[in-house]
Amino acid sequence: MTGVKAQGYDLPEIVTEDEMMHKQWVSVLLRTLMVLTLGAAASGCSTIEGAGKDIEKAGEAIRDAARSASH
Repeated sequence: MTGVKAQGYDLPEIVTEDEMMHKQWVSVLLRTLMVLTLGAAASGCSTIEGAGKDIEKAGEAIRDAARSASH
């Protein structure tokens, strides 16, 4: 929130203690989410490899089922 213009004067911003506390909590929450997101992204490297193998196995199963059904 910026200063309020009243009759040509720029009044200073008045921040209550509750607003300051809210801003601090939001800051802590955002930092926590960033750390968790970075951690998930870093651990996802090995997960992506595992997911690729699972997808490959699923594709092979579908291929085998299609071959069995056509014979």
